[in-house]
Amino acid sequence: MNSKACTKCGAIKPLSEFGKNKRFKDGYQCGCKDCLNKERRDWSKKNPEKNKNFKREDAIKHKKRYIEKSTEWNKNAGDHRKKIARKSAAQSCLKLKEYYIAKLLADLGFTPELITPELIELKREQLKILRLSKQLKKSCAR
Repeated sequence: MNSKACTKCGAIKPLSEFGKNKRFKDGYQCGCKDCLNKERRDWSKKNPEKNKNFKREDAIKHKKRYIEKSTEWNKNAGDHRKKIARKSAAQSCLKLKEYYIAKLLADLGFTPELITPELIELKREQLKILRLSKQLKKSCAR
């Protein structure tokens, strides 16, 4: 017996597509992994508050395990994490949104009539230069 019919979608799939469950005769879940995952996602969307509470309780219940995993990851991922942070900072520099820049200009006293696409682009370039100079200062200080 290398395959089984999913009770949710009716498709016949290999046993590797089913989660293990000792409570069932054959030792596998009645629904395939895809169907059960879809069912869980749908439930999470329909019950956001219950899902949030469930996750919170689970995190409290398994706090020690979460801490151990994160400490292990932190030990192993030092350079990798720094590399990701640098890449993320560089990308956020390039993705300065128009509404964000327009708000900055408005905070500086510019009226909506004065805020043109050219001015927004100039401010974007200025912010990029400022952010890059801060990154350079940090890297030179090390």
